[in-house]
Amino acid sequence: MMSIETPEPALNLAFEWAKAAMDKGMVDNPELGYGLVAGWGPAEGGARPGFGWFFGGDAAINSYAMTGYGDFESMRAAFRFLAKFQRADGKITHEISQAAGMIKWFEEYPYAFYHADTTPFYIAAVYNLYRQSGDIKLIEELWPNLKNAYQFCIDNDSDGDGILENSKAGLGASELGSLLEDLHQDIYLAATNLEASFAIRELAEIMKDTQLRDLAEQKYQRAFASLNELYWNQTEGRYIYALTKSGKQNTEVTAWAAVPMMFGQLDARRASLTIRTLSSSQISSDWGARMLTNRSPAYDPMAYNNGGVWPFLTGFVASAEYAYRHNHSGLAHLRQLARMTFDHSLGFHPEILSGDFYRPLDESVPHQLFSSGMVITPFIRGLLGLRADAPKKSLMFSPQIPASWDKLSVRNYLFGKSSISINFRRTGLTSLSYEISKDDDDPIKLQFEPSLPAFARINRVLIDGKAARISPNQSDYLKPALSLETTLKRRTLIEISFTGGIEIEVPDSPTQTGDRTSSLKILEVMPSSANSLNLSVEGLSGKTYKILARAPNGIQEISGAAIKGDENGWKAISIEFPATEGDPVYQVKLIQIRPR
Repeated sequence: MMSIETPEPALNLAFEWAKAAMDKGMVDNPELGYGLVAGWGPAEGGARPGFGWFFGGDAAINSYAMTGYGDFESMRAAFRFLAKFQRADGKITHEISQAAGMIKWFEEYPYAFYHADTTPFYIAAVYNLYRQSGDIKLIEELWPNLKNAYQFCIDNDSDGDGILENSKAGLGASELGSLLEDLHQDIYLAATNLEASFAIRELAEIMKDTQLRDLAEQKYQRAFASLNELYWNQTEGRYIYALTKSGKQNTEVTAWAAVPMMFGQLDARRASLTIRTLSSSQISSDWGARMLTNRSPAYDPMAYNNGGVWPFLTGFVASAEYAYRHNHSGLAHLRQLARMTFDHSLGFHPEILSGDFYRPLDESVPHQLFSSGMVITPFIRGLLGLRADAPKKSLMFSPQIPASWDKLSVRNYLFGKSSISINFRRTGLTSLSYEISKDDDDPIKLQFEPSLPAFARINRVLIDGKAARISPNQSDYLKPALSLETTLKRRTLIEISFTGGIEIEVPDSPTQTGDRTSSLKILEVMPSSANSLNLSVEGLSGKTYKILARAPNGIQEISGAAIKGDENGWKAISIEFPATEGDPVYQVKLIQIRPR
């Protein structure tokens, strides 16, 4: 299994505990079979552990963590389990009680097929496992189930936009509350269906089903256009929550727009604008992302779907932030998830917390797998930027390593039958090295796209001591600073040297149980054409915050903040927010830093 070593011991330990939390979800029921449950709760007055049911959607979400750290065998079992209970029309089950083998669960209870999202997410998750494991035999085994599941998606698209509908197929993002009012289709369901079409298109090509491949391609293109246009609100400058039965947009601000962004499905500029909202205090508390903005009339900090903080949604938001290179807010959310490991349910993560105070809701499940898994998914997909395609022997590595980290080690990242390890080192302010090793001689094509300090000018890039051909990018901050391709050997060393540039570090803001939200929010860090780094930040009125900046050639000018001294090679920058009458409120401020 994959393990990590960063300069932050709490993050390293949280990663290990998250793996343990996930492993404890594998259950062998003598009547039902071996599968993955959603979590564990107290027994209360009963004789068995609370909760502990099999949930299809949770399994799909959890699979991105479990596949990522290499537990292929458990995920094969989980997907086979769900396939066994697939409905005749292709729908994948939402939840199965441990007692389902002794009662008429599927016939007399309404919960088994409650949700629509489980079916497309199942397709996407199986495909994700195939991409990293290369297990073609599993695809051949589950191909009838996958085709049947995709047919369910097609059959429940009544308006021809390439996406099935909540109004026809079932629940998605929300199970109760105001977000269900007049609901036709939500952005979460749309994202999972788009990813399912992509998956079926690729898998049908492998299975030599050209008719299905072409159909999936048509559905994908139609759904891609629908998602990017129908869910965009030009006036608000962001993607919205849902489409209504009355043909309008539900413009509520929710965290759910993060799901298509995690998959990289949205226009980069528009996604970046949307992330500004997700990173702000209206969605982001100091312990994670609220499902619904605290500015909504329907907001209730104690409500299950109308304001509570969900760690799994926080993981989606962090993954989205990394996907569109908002790495400072992505790291803040990742640290919040890691810290939660050591509060409340020691070693595990709760299901849901209050939107106003750092504490779980009373009804929250104390050991929720899809909460724990989000320590892992944003780290692998986001901070490391690892995307495997083992069948095509191709690996994407697009790291966004925090500026304060001088080293990072990744051991035993599984890629097909290969094991890959990565060692990152930062030497001084202008030199980076990535040593990538693997345990066999099978060739792997590496697409390497690391982040660099803003305005850094690349001097040279060496691969095993020889000059590399690179594609530099100095104009689009939403894209990596450079891109190169090479073939991985047993040991490959990539060295990058550069001059100039500027980096920002936002110190972590530890949160204690019962605290309210008060930390600085980083909405955007954007290089400008005037050679200054623009920081859009949000802080509480009457409060002063500190960030750190580092530039090899020094800082020439700063506006909107003040330099207050030196800290281990960094400039300490003080940001003050003026006091207001009444209770403190969050305000937005622009900081400009110009390096020499």
